Amino acid sequence: MSAPADAAPSRWRQPRRGLLAAMGFIAVLALVLGIWFGRALMSRVSPEPPAIAGVLIEPPIALPDMILTQHTGEPLTTASFQGRWNLLFFGFASCPDVCPTTLQQLKQAMKTLAARNRDRDVTVWLISVDPERDTPKRLAEYVSFFDPAFRGATGSHAELRKLAQPLGVFYQAEPLKDGGDYYQVQHSGAIFVLNPAARLQAVFTHPHDMSPVALADDFDKVRDYFQQAITRD
Repeated sequence: MSAPADAAPSRWRQPRRGLLAAMGFIAVLALVLGIWFGRALMSRVSPEPPAIAGVLIEPPIALPDMILTQHTGEPLTTASFQGRWNLLFFGFASCPDVCPTTLQQLKQAMKTLAARNRDRDVTVWLISVDPERDTPKRLAEYVSFFDPAFRGATGSHAELRKLAQPLGVFYQAEPLKDGGDYYQVQHSGAIFVLNPAARLQAVFTHPHDMSPVALADDFDKVRDYFQQAITRD
């Protein structure tokens, strides 16, 4: 019996099966390569910015050179911030409310970080915007009242502005009233986060609306984000 007219000779069937096998191999290879390139691409993509009660600065902002005086009498320069995380708060020792409240909050936040064993590379700073009254001795007494590890620093207004202006910090002394010698200093209430490269990484714009635990949690988010970014780079 003769073969049906539409049946292909057997000699054509083997190459077709070989072609299908080759095409299958190519498809699998393309899938493997796609996964490999996808992972390689993902490794180069920046991590997802964390949601924090403040502003994440990306890319971080470099600070200009400046020189202040620490409460120990040692100079504080921009390079002094390198190699550690630094939490900066601008205020003054005679402040009746915002400053002691914020420093107490930072004290409790640092205790939370200590319980997580994540406090050893973090320094809290009070940058005094009242250099006329806040001598190194007065600053030493004031910051150590909250935590012996806290640091204080101040300097001339010219040097203070070098640090304050890039961070968007406003401060201004009020005029004396009724011939007295006491005056208030109006100032920003944010907490500024400097990464170990001494660059501004984040700002907690309204820290008084946060609990100390929430402040510690958000700081950890910023730190983890920074670490992921430099690891992927």
